[in-house]
Amino acid sequence: MFVYVGAYSDNNSLYQVEFDNVGNYFSKPQIIKDLAEVKYISCKESCLALITKTKKAGIAYFDFKNNDYLTNFNEDSTPCFIEQDNDYIYTANYHSGEIIVYDKKTELSIIKRISTGYKSGAHQTYRYQNYLFIPCLNKDKIYIYDILNDFSLVEILDFEKASGPRHIAIDSNGNLFVLTELSNELYHFKLSTKDIKLIRVLKISKEEASASAAIALADDEKYLYLSVRGQNTIEVIDLEEWRIIQSLYSGGDHPRELKISPDQNYILVANRYSDNIVCFKRDLNSGKIVAKLAETEIKQAVTIAFKGE
Repeated sequence: MFVYVGAYSDNNSLYQVEFDNVGNYFSKPQIIKDLAEVKYISCKESCLALITKTKKAGIAYFDFKNNDYLTNFNEDSTPCFIEQDNDYIYTANYHSGEIIVYDKKTELSIIKRISTGYKSGAHQTYRYQNYLFIPCLNKDKIYIYDILNDFSLVEILDFEKASGPRHIAIDSNGNLFVLTELSNELYHFKLSTKDIKLIRVLKISKEEASASAAIALADDEKYLYLSVRGQNTIEVIDLEEWRIIQSLYSGGDHPRELKISPDQNYILVANRYSDNIVCFKRDLNSGKIVAKLAETEIKQAVTIAFKGE
């Protein structure tokens, strides 16, 4: 299982590492390219898109199948999130509040700039069907844009003041799950062609120093996995019972990212301040994490993507 890892450091911020699921160990991390501030990465088949920085900030794009490497540096500060589909690459900039849409078919030309407001805390782009969802942490809102109608704004979801919506996940039935960083809550909405209804809210942590970060939905859509910085835990949510069924140590300090492996057997966590990636074994039936299998050192690791996902 090959994994790409991005880091917050000023150089040597893009790595590849292999996890051996027979011996349960990581290979020595290898630097793919000397890049700075690779805060988020997105892998789709043979294509790797990532945030990085030289004198200016922007994105880099590897097409390993065709041996192509492209860049577009056009921002003053590095975005915090990147996502890609077959046609476009989307970035979200926490500081400027700008969402940029790049066209993969025209060498990363910019086809759209969307402003959510200066310092809005835009923290993610999430494509669902033909809509783009943008959680804005500092505005306590999620903006929803119609991709097929020139990214026009079609809906705004409002949250309680100082809740801080950070990352979302949507299942195949239109259930929208929103993780808030500041209030440490999990919101459940139901999407329909008519409206968006709030169904329920679950408190994730009551510790003042906690700050929820990443969210991952299992393929069976029965379980959610959350990372919580401060208390440094992984929280496992049973979606049918709507409760936390497991809370365990993330294996390090400041778990900024977690991802479920494509085969669903493993969960990888990037702990920024302890400079490590940790691999956990996941039980497919119960959804619980049953063992810590391995870890490897990568300085200021903050993002993970699986090769070929």
